[in-house]
Amino acid sequence: MYNEQKQVIREAFFDTDGKHLALWDGYAIIEREYDEDGNVIVERYYDGDGEPIFRRQGYASVEKNYNEQKKAIREAYFDTDGKPVALGDGYAIIERDYDDTGNVIAERYFDGSGEPVLRKQGYAGIEKAYNEQKKVIRESYFGLDGKPVSIQKGYAVIEKDYDAEGKVTAERYFDVSGQPVSFEKSDGLQ
Repeated sequence: MYNEQKQVIREAFFDTDGKHLALWDGYAIIEREYDEDGNVIVERYYDGDGEPIFRRQGYASVEKNYNEQKKAIREAYFDTDGKPVALGDGYAIIERDYDDTGNVIAERYFDGSGEPVLRKQGYAGIEKAYNEQKKVIRESYFGLDGKPVSIQKGYAVIEKDYDAEGKVTAERYFDVSGQPVSFEKSDGLQ
């Protein structure tokens, strides 16, 4: 089903017998709302009977806000009753900032009440810096108070170098005070 702007506002999926078919993600029907710029601002998911259903990611609907670049700056997740719901990683709301080229330079995570919340990895916010090839060269992690925090892996900042093909050639790890820390990756490399 389409709206007057020819945007898909409802999709339903059926099997060869004409019965509703649940996709791998669990829903058989999806409904969308758009803003005046054509951005999807609401998505709701339903089973074949038209009842709200949770996607595998743990939410039944999502609401989004966008910036002038048409990048999602806020996403809020809801349960089947329309109440905020925390995803598996611990947050119900994510907010993002972008640079002029569209790279995500900051993410902040919140509970359903809008209070900062820690992701399972132990941080409530992350800031990123990029090189000219749009590769992340620095990630810094922040706690509930907005101050640097060490994530579960034991570092607060990671810096990366790349070769001409864009492959990581070096990684450096730092604690909350900017001091280098040793970090052993799962492949045994430091």
